[in-house]
Amino acid sequence: MIDRNVTFPKTHSLNKLIAIIKEQEIEVPPEVEESVILNDYAVETRYPGEYEPVTAEEYNTAVKITSGVIQWVKEQLRNNV
Repeated sequence: MIDRNVTFPKTHSLNKLIAIIKEQEIEVPPEVEESVILNDYAVETRYPGEYEPVTAEEYNTAVKITSGVIQWVKEQLRNNV
């Protein structure tokens, strides 16, 4: 986004960040859009409270989604350098 001179807020909200990317007419694949479910984990691990433990299945899903996002970002960087 920096190379496009886009101002973006300091935020951990994947919803907001994805919306900003889309405003730049960058295609965001569905598997990257799916990453918004990771916001819940950020809140639960950052703030104290009584939360349900993360299951092995949820953990594996989160890792898979995160890996997909990282791969997509790397591709974007390679294509725009």
